[in-house]
Amino acid sequence: MDRTRLFRRALLVKLARASAISLPVALTFSWAACVPRGGPGNVETCYAPTDLGVAGPFSSVADCPSMDQADTLLNATYNGCGSIQSEPTFKAGSCCYEVAQCGTGRPYMDGAASRVASPARAETGAVAWSAIHEAQLTDVAPELRARIAAAWLADGLLEHASIASFGRFALELMAISAPADLIADAHRAAIDEVEHARLCFGLAQAYGAEATTPSPFPFAGRVEVSSNLADVAARAVREGCIGETIGAIQAAEQLAHADNPLVRRALGVIVEDEARHAELSWRFVAWALAHGGGDVRSAVAAAFREPLAVPTIGDDAISAEMTAHGRLDPTVLREVVQRALDEVVLPCATQLLGPRAPTIFQSDFGNRLSFGEAPVST
Repeated sequence: MDRTRLFRRALLVKLARASAISLPVALTFSWAACVPRGGPGNVETCYAPTDLGVAGPFSSVADCPSMDQADTLLNATYNGCGSIQSEPTFKAGSCCYEVAQCGTGRPYMDGAASRVASPARAETGAVAWSAIHEAQLTDVAPELRARIAAAWLADGLLEHASIASFGRFALELMAISAPADLIADAHRAAIDEVEHARLCFGLAQAYGAEATTPSPFPFAGRVEVSSNLADVAARAVREGCIGETIGAIQAAEQLAHADNPLVRRALGVIVEDEARHAELSWRFVAWALAHGGGDVRSAVAAAFREPLAVPTIGDDAISAEMTAHGRLDPTVLREVVQRALDEVVLPCATQLLGPRAPTIFQSDFGNRLSFGEAPVST
């Protein structure tokens, strides 16, 4: 049995215990394939011409690559996890798009889109966002090294956004009078995410990126803190029960294939922490269901049945070279997400929501769940 399968089984047991549920006994299930475009989890990302490897400058939206062109350029430049989801808008000399990102951290959601800070060059003498100070990895071909650096930099920005996400989660736990242990664990998770961001920024720098610091986080002047238990529980499902469970399993898969010592050291920390963060989310949602009414159950059920956006881009030949450096081939990534949903998220969600669970997995884009000879259909 391979290491990542062992990790998924161990995580299933941990999450089942965390949410005080029983493991399924005679249960068969299948999750519909993740849709390639649309769905929650998009990040507004702005690109200068050099970011996309094209001549500039960008003077107006007319100069911006179309959605499909930008998708191709993003693949060619970064070969990472992300795909363009919208036509461009123009902001301050950059072309901005909604981008489906996939990282291991908890996203900071603003409505249907997640937000990240933009990268900025660290000023001389500034406290660096880097937990890795080894010399640059010059034994990697320059083009490949640049793509790996860009991918780890993108992950660093996602991990940085997770700090904000857990900060808001801790405030919302206070607003709904959650137990002290949940609030304490939310704050600990935010501190973990600081280290994850520093590890990812450090890896980017080790692969040749310039010293980077996140720009001011785009809170748009306010942070909305909900005191509605149903809303908080639904977001915990999306960002934690689904997002961080997938993130932990994705990081475990990255670790299983990586052979670079710096990458393995960073991923070892991230895997352990993300599994604990996922456990926190399942514990909280179980608590919310126990203390809430039908509106909480309905909100949790609806959150579990929302479609996911999983990028499909990538150059397989280059991706194969990047695997040793902790970057997954996009095809492998989709398989990892599918296994995470099938083998961990779905059985836990099914048992968490009890005997009425089959009906909650109906959705507009196809069957989500089947029990023996009685499949659920729309």
